[in-house]
Amino acid sequence: MRPYVIVLALVNVAAPAAAEKFDLICTTEVRYRSSAEWRPSDPIRYRIDLEANLWCRGDCSKTQTLATVNDRVIFLRSHLRSSELDGFERERIYRKTGELSIVHIGAGPIGTFQEFRGQCERAQFSGFPDAQRD
Repeated sequence: MRPYVIVLALVNVAAPAAAEKFDLICTTEVRYRSSAEWRPSDPIRYRIDLEANLWCRGDCSKTQTLATVNDRVIFLRSHLRSSELDGFERERIYRKTGELSIVHIGAGPIGTFQEFRGQCERAQFSGFPDAQRD
């Protein structure tokens, strides 16, 4: 009689829909180009729906499409503004640690620089109000 090896395949079962929708409440600090000092800033609340590929911030007057999502990072946005002369924005959250990083670089003769860092905690999804789509 020949021995047979039975191989079991593990199937990645999609998480329940509730895990795909959540709020993040983030404590933050900010610094500007003129100062290397980090200063406390107002908390930020995000509403994120990975399944619908949407997110919003604060009062959620406008929902936006997620830039990129992978197993490490949620990029809320990461792009040059309307042209290279208009500046750059990047807003990302590391999925395992909850670390938040936001960078706004404006264009113009003197330019602007604003950077936020913070720590986010997951909360129950509070839904999107009747917001306009970006």
